[in-house]
Amino acid sequence: MNAPVEFTIPHSVEAEQSVLGGLLIDNGAIDRMGELLEPAFYTQANRLIYRAIIKQASAGKAWDVITIAEMLKNFGKLEQVGGLPYIGSLAHNVPSSANIKRYAEIVREHAMRREIISAAAELTELVQHKGDVAVAMDKAQSRLMAITQTAKTDEPKSITEIISEHLNVVERRLEGEATKAITTGLDGLDEILNGGWHRGQVIVLAARPSMGKTALSMHHALQGAVEGFGVLYLSMEMVASELADRAIASMGRVNLGNLLTAKMSSDEWGGVTNATVKMQDIPLHVLDRSGLNFFQVATYARRHKRKHGMDLLVVDYLQLMAGADGEKRHAQIEEITRNLKSLAKELDVAIILLSQLSRKTEESRRPKLSHLRDSGSIEQDADVVLFIHREEVDNPETEWKNYADIHVAKNRQGALGRVGVSYIGHQVRFDNFSGALPDWDAKQTSQHRGFK
Repeated sequence: MNAPVEFTIPHSVEAEQSVLGGLLIDNGAIDRMGELLEPAFYTQANRLIYRAIIKQASAGKAWDVITIAEMLKNFGKLEQVGGLPYIGSLAHNVPSSANIKRYAEIVREHAMRREIISAAAELTELVQHKGDVAVAMDKAQSRLMAITQTAKTDEPKSITEIISEHLNVVERRLEGEATKAITTGLDGLDEILNGGWHRGQVIVLAARPSMGKTALSMHHALQGAVEGFGVLYLSMEMVASELADRAIASMGRVNLGNLLTAKMSSDEWGGVTNATVKMQDIPLHVLDRSGLNFFQVATYARRHKRKHGMDLLVVDYLQLMAGADGEKRHAQIEEITRNLKSLAKELDVAIILLSQLSRKTEESRRPKLSHLRDSGSIEQDADVVLFIHREEVDNPETEWKNYADIHVAKNRQGALGRVGVSYIGHQVRFDNFSGALPDWDAKQTSQHRGFK
């Protein structure tokens, strides 16, 4: 019988001591080693010494063996680290700080391995307790993502270097390659957004119930896919067959009610055929699953990007997403939007995130950015915020039927403003609008004078 293999927790005392020794003999070395967090040190003594050095550096003060020993003595920790002899040995045994960057990398690598082992142990415990496997997977992904973020040691780049790299992007734009914006399918919106949706952006599409959020997002998804952009649509409210009915009605210009009841004219049957042909083999994929959390969304998105390629991700909608257990809802929303912004940058895709507004906004009729603030960091994390308003929802007698306002309320890379679009409700279809936009403020003033 083979003897059990001894397992050593990953760490390198020598590398930790070399980092500390290099810092003690050369204060400037702290700027050359990259980011290194205190928990990366395995031994308690080394962590305490590193904490004292960082405290001095943060205060803008110099340090050496004596000052660090004195600081630890004042905190009652000097004997715990081995006293002045140990601190002195750190400086004495390192000939120079020249290799401190590599020593720090070794310390970070071992810390990552310990984190992975810890995550694996947690996952094993979750599985052994026969809990929800999906929950176990989500927690494991969460831990691994946190480890990945901790491992990043990016350094700032000079503007010269950034521009030099970015010129390649500009050249590809001129050549019409895939770096171009993803069309929204609406000319006015494309114009105000500098061509459409841009990769790396999170676009929040918000409105009150029944204003047409899902219809508009499906319009964007279809138009992007027809133009050849890869689109993944995650629906937490409607099932795939419902979205298919809407897509057929919109693309075929067919009355949705007639399509649902199969009471269509010969022209409408022709529209169904035309829609089917238009959507044949377009790069649009749909997943209908309720209560997705961020890590499930990220998993589907990464897998889809790898297998099919993806330029646009649509999430319908934010308030239906599940958050971390035990967190207050506003904190869950903040974490979701923050993570989605990171995902957009990681995958180099545009993300359209639908968001429900409270019915309390009915008092002001037309939504504004302040209506998002109750939901935490939605406004902060979004690159673009769009609101939809259809006057006929609030006022069925309005002359502005089959019309919708798209209000660009936030746009990091461009202008703000209103875009008027036609909304053909029975076909759940949006189209370009020509003509003067309604002046809602003037309309309200006129009504008030009439009452007087």
